[in-house]
Amino acid sequence: MNRIYGFAAACALCLACASSAEAQVIKNFYEIYQDPNDSWDTSWTYTFNRLTPSSKNVDVVNGILVKSTIGLDRHYLVDPDTTDSPVRFPMWVKGVGNNNDSVYVAETPDMAEDEIAYVMFGNMKCNGGVDVYRYTKENHRLVSLDELRRKCYPKLEGDVLYMINKHFIMVYADLYKVDETFINHIELINSQDIDVLKDRKPFWILRIFTKTDRNNWAEIPNGYGLDKYW
Repeated sequence: MNRIYGFAAACALCLACASSAEAQVIKNFYEIYQDPNDSWDTSWTYTFNRLTPSSKNVDVVNGILVKSTIGLDRHYLVDPDTTDSPVRFPMWVKGVGNNNDSVYVAETPDMAEDEIAYVMFGNMKCNGGVDVYRYTKENHRLVSLDELRRKCYPKLEGDVLYMINKHFIMVYADLYKVDETFINHIELINSQDIDVLKDRKPFWILRIFTKTDRNNWAEIPNGYGLDKYW
């Protein structure tokens, strides 16, 4: 975080003495660090996956389990508790897992009087918060990672390791949903192209890049001969 703040301070200083063209470039870089969708990059991957000793939380958007809001545009996320229609429990949470199951939540576990309270979402024992949001983006479409894989690479076979931006999805991949309209590009990597994995069972790495300011600067890959799986 200190590096980010240091970079931002340096940008502000440079803007004062740069030419108009140079200032615009510096301003564009500076604004990357102002995008709330880039804030996930400050998290450690173990922390993001809740593999550190902490409670396991889930995010619910418009009544649908998305596991984490990393795959949604945070500019359109609204915390109902800041509006005239706050979150009310009990509630039904829909779209759980690849089978789109529904789970009844009497109350969020972290607010329960019973210290060992939890709610099962698929094979995940949620013993932390059930954080509820509204998503106001028009014409969005929430899709599971598996649904996205089948749509983009219908001929792909074998195990798939998913990534969203910089983070590996290490556990509970079936619980995640992303906004398909917020995807910038998708990159497919074969494990056999990685030296340390050449002698191991092959699998695929499917990287999902959302439309963050940082990713919008990225060069979109050309497929590298993997189009046969499309």
